[in-house]
Amino acid sequence: MRSRPCLLAALLAATLLLAGCGSVRIAYNQLDWLVPWSLRDYVQLSDEQRGLFEARLEQRIVWHCTSELPAYAEFLRGVDQDLAAERVEVATLERHADRIEAFVRTVGEAVAQDVADILAALDEAQIDRLAARFERSNREAREKYVDAPADELHAGRVERMEKRLRRWFGRLNTEQRDLVDAWSRNLEPAAEEWLARRVAWQDDLLDALRKRDERPDFDARIRHLLLDAGIAPDSAQQARIERNRQRSFELIAAVHAEATAAQRERLSREIQSLVRQFDVLACADPAIARLSALAPVPPRAPIPDPRKESPAAGAVPAA
Repeated sequence: MRSRPCLLAALLAATLLLAGCGSVRIAYNQLDWLVPWSLRDYVQLSDEQRGLFEARLEQRIVWHCTSELPAYAEFLRGVDQDLAAERVEVATLERHADRIEAFVRTVGEAVAQDVADILAALDEAQIDRLAARFERSNREAREKYVDAPADELHAGRVERMEKRLRRWFGRLNTEQRDLVDAWSRNLEPAAEEWLARRVAWQDDLLDALRKRDERPDFDARIRHLLLDAGIAPDSAQQARIERNRQRSFELIAAVHAEATAAQRERLSREIQSLVRQFDVLACADPAIARLSALAPVPPRAPIPDPRKESPAAGAVPAA
């Protein structure tokens, strides 16, 4: 779960393990917060497997509400205060992103054994279906994010980034849209490498699943895949990732600097809304928290992450 694939404006909203989700409750309603991809999008769980998942989920809801949410709320208050300044420094954004990554890793460490137990319960047919779904999704990703013409790739990056920024700032002005356009054009190509790492991660996962009876080795492999995202980039790839990361932080700072008073008010309202949700769930009776957690909520656009593109969840690459 290290460096969730879609966090960039995440430091603006600090949605932590909510990457891909727009509300606190949906994090508890998706396997995506327990495993580095949304398992239910790939495998249909049996009643027995679903029972195992729900039992573990209930335990983690209580732990997460009481132990983690208060810290998230306090962190977000600090983020809101920093973003109230006329300008926000890149170093400030990086500091917040580091804190988010620490929060996410804490969750990953807490649920690693649960993830291993749930995955160990899959049968061969489910693993075969998982492999087929991986293959199909990777073909689609290649067509859309790697092999498409350059102008389409650029337009797609701009569209996704603008959509994510509108979630927090509202309608972007001309200057902000120009910043996004320039950001996309200046990113160094990384999608091919991203897809290769994603495929390698999936292959490692499938290999581990084929040997799921070899415990505790299986548990250790799942923990590594969950926390360390599998194959690390080589030095050249890492350098490109870091340069793109820097450009993305600079984009956030620049968009913030061009924000109108109304946009800044909206940004603060969105952050404070998350603070209130965290505060309410942190103080809720566990049974109430669980009911709120499991209530269906439609997902919102994911929030991009400039830190690095992990192959674990199959997120859209930055470049």
